[in-house]
Amino acid sequence: MEEEIEDLLMEEEKILSETQTSKVLKDMTLNMKMKFKKYWGDLDKLNQILMVALVLDPRYKLGNLEFILKSRFENPEDAVKKKNEIKEILKKLYEEYAMPPPPPSTESNSYYFSDTTTMHTSSILSRGGKKRRQMTESWRKETRANDVVILEHEIDRYYEFKRMQMKEIAAFLGHVGSKTSCGYGVATGGPLAWGLCYNREMSPMQSYCDDYYKYTYPCTPGAEYYGRGALPIYWNYNYGAAGEALKADLLNHPEYIEQNATLAFQAAIWRWMTAIKKSQPSAHDAFVGNWKPTKNDTLSKRFPGFGATMNILYGDQVCGQGDIDAMNNIVSHYQYYLDLMGVGREEAGTHEVLTCAEQVAFNPTKAAVTASS
Repeated sequence: MEEEIEDLLMEEEKILSETQTSKVLKDMTLNMKMKFKKYWGDLDKLNQILMVALVLDPRYKLGNLEFILKSRFENPEDAVKKKNEIKEILKKLYEEYAMPPPPPSTESNSYYFSDTTTMHTSSILSRGGKKRRQMTESWRKETRANDVVILEHEIDRYYEFKRMQMKEIAAFLGHVGSKTSCGYGVATGGPLAWGLCYNREMSPMQSYCDDYYKYTYPCTPGAEYYGRGALPIYWNYNYGAAGEALKADLLNHPEYIEQNATLAFQAAIWRWMTAIKKSQPSAHDAFVGNWKPTKNDTLSKRFPGFGATMNILYGDQVCGQGDIDAMNNIVSHYQYYLDLMGVGREEAGTHEVLTCAEQVAFNPTKAAVTASS
C-alpha cells in the first residue's frame, strides 16, 4: 500500500502546470501518506489490536500475516516473533469470552490435519493494485509449498473451518455427480460436467426387497426399492429408515424420492450425515475428522478422508480392489468440484486419504447380496 501511495505523488519536474486539481490531489496524497505512517509506518510501535483485526478478517490468515511481515522485517525471525505475539493476543481474546470446553471424549478426534489456508478465488486477484496482486500470487506459491500442519487450538480450527466446509461440499457433490452423471460419449464437457442428470437407476435388475426386515421395514406389494435420488438409496430398509428421519412415507411410496427434488436432496444429506451402524462413522464424520479410527480400522487401512466416505457409502463395491475404474470415477468427480469451487485438487490429500483402494470394507457384502448397500 505504501508503494502505491508513493506512486500517486507527482515529482515536481513532472508537473508542467500546477492546476488547482493537481494541487488538491497532491495534498490529499500527502495526507494519506501521513496517516499511513502514523498507523503502519513502524510495526514495532503499531497497536497490535489492528493486526488482530486483519487476522479476524476472513480474507486474511495468520500465515498470510507472517508472510507479509517477512517482507517488512529485515530479520525473518522478527516476523515470526511478531506473528506469534498477535496469535497470543488473539487466543487471550478468545479465551476471555469462550465457554469452558467440555470434557474430552474418547470417541472424538482432538486434532485436525490440514494445509495452511490459501486464497484461491479469482475475485481476490481482480481487486486492488498491482502490488496486491503480486503479493497474493506470491502467497499462493508459498502456501502450496507448505506441509500438513496440526491444529491444536480453537483459534487455529476457526481459520480452517471455512476451507473444510468448501472441501466437504465438493466431496458431497463429487459423490452426487458420479452417481447421477449422463455425460458419457460425445456430451460436451464429459461425465464430470453432467452430474444431476439422472435421478433413478435406469435399468434395475431387481426390486431390492429384503425379507430379513419384514417385521421392521416390510416391503409394500408392488413397490420397487431400486436406486433413487442424488445419493441413490437402495433396499426397503434404507427407504424405511430415511422415511422415518425425513417424516415421509418412503417405505410405501419410494417413488417420492424420484418425484420430489427437495426430498431427493434431503435423503442424500441424511445418508451423508447418518452412520449405518453406531460403531461406525457417517460419511460426514469420516471426512471432516470427527472420527477417530480404532486399532482395527488402522490395520484395515481405513483413514479419515474422502476414501473413507466411499467405503461407508459403497463398501467393497469400490473399495479394497486397487485402483479400479468405479473408484477412480468418484475420485475424479471430487477433484473436479474442488477445482470448480476454487479450492484446488491439490487439497484432496495423499493417495491413502483420497482413495480406498487398499481399505477393507466396513461392511463386507454377503455372498448372497450383489447390489448396492
